[in-house]
Amino acid sequence: MLLLGFENYLSRFDDSKIGIGVDGAEVILVTPLRLGVEFDLSEIDGHFIVHDMIPSVSSVLWDNPYLDDMIQSLIEGYDFDSKGYVGWWVAELDIADAISRLMLSNHSSPKEVNFAGRRSWKSNQVFEELQILYKRTIAGQSGSFTTEHLTSPSTPEIELLPGEMSVHNKRPSLNTLHDSLILADGEGWRPMTPLRTSLMHFLIGKLN
Repeated sequence: MLLLGFENYLSRFDDSKIGIGVDGAEVILVTPLRLGVEFDLSEIDGHFIVHDMIPSVSSVLWDNPYLDDMIQSLIEGYDFDSKGYVGWWVAELDIADAISRLMLSNHSSPKEVNFAGRRSWKSNQVFEELQILYKRTIAGQSGSFTTEHLTSPSTPEIELLPGEMSVHNKRPSLNTLHDSLILADGEGWRPMTPLRTSLMHFLIGKLN
């Protein structure tokens, strides 16, 4: 049983009249890191913690505040302040795929699994990429597409930071996730969605 949790999941809130009870079911709670949801280990079999996900649909519960600041600054035309944040960005599609693989596994899920990208990106670098996509999208919608949009760099100069340099946001351990996926199907944790594709899905979700 997969639960997407956004409120505390504690035994003192149990209500036998409205609770869900399935004997023998494996209960997995999935939460975004930033919500800091409280839960009882005795009430669940596993906890999946999602870090720095790039959502494809605008949802208050799964929105990322840093990405929201970026798109808001583009829409309203004010300067974006990166605040020096370093994110381990990962596409929603890759998260969903990994969870599905774990759910289909013949092995039990670990007590705690962190989901995050393998490489970190500075916020200003992600903003540069999103800015190019935003300008091209708006130009296409308005019919004002020019050669400037075509001649702008296809990809900003992105500096990929190794883990030891990402002092603002240390990467969570991905060992449990990787090992569990190897047990599941032999593939391990290898996010496949490029950052640009993830941001395009994010942009479409926001503009819609």
